[in-house]
Amino acid sequence: MRFVLLACSCLSLAGCASMSKSECVYADWRAIGYEDGANGHTASVISSRRQACAKAGVTPDMDAYLAGRDAGLAEYCTPANGFSTGESGYSYNGVCGRHDEASFLEQHRLGARLYMLRERASSASYALRQANDDLGATRYAITQTATAIIRPDLTVAERAAQVVELTRLTEEGERIERSIPALRTNVDIAEAELHDYETHLASRALPVRSQVAVR
Repeated sequence: MRFVLLACSCLSLAGCASMSKSECVYADWRAIGYEDGANGHTASVISSRRQACAKAGVTPDMDAYLAGRDAGLAEYCTPANGFSTGESGYSYNGVCGRHDEASFLEQHRLGARLYMLRERASSASYALRQANDDLGATRYAITQTATAIIRPDLTVAERAAQVVELTRLTEEGERIERSIPALRTNVDIAEAELHDYETHLASRALPVRSQVAVR
């Protein structure tokens, strides 16, 4: 399946719909409609294009645009693309009403759950790595502070401050250490759920790109 991606990186639909004067003058409205349809954009995007081109005195060829958009939607609104769109974390804009929307939505739901489980596993792994990194940094700071306490050139006030800091660091290290077993359990659960779901999808012959969480 060929899935067309717009060259522009869209922060908003209006941002993608913005067109320069020269783009309006030489626009291939069927091709533009096709790109909008193949990317699952709503029909409202043409309003932004119309406004942009009005400044150049150009009126979009709506017949060509809509014909192109319908051809693009026929490609976008397939079950395979529904899964791919959901798996990539993209939302559905309700554009497949004239096509096989039910099949698209079912596959989008399956793909979206896969995306969610991967994000959950990734977040759990990141939290565990961060805790281990924080624990290592805290232990290093404890060693440095314990060494500083015995320096002969410290004043009484400075030594007292170092003792307070050492106490704080020790408590922080203990807190982090206590949190690690639960974080490791979260990773195990998230990875198991992801693996089970990927196995389920594989049994249905769906195109799953396997991703293993890094611990």
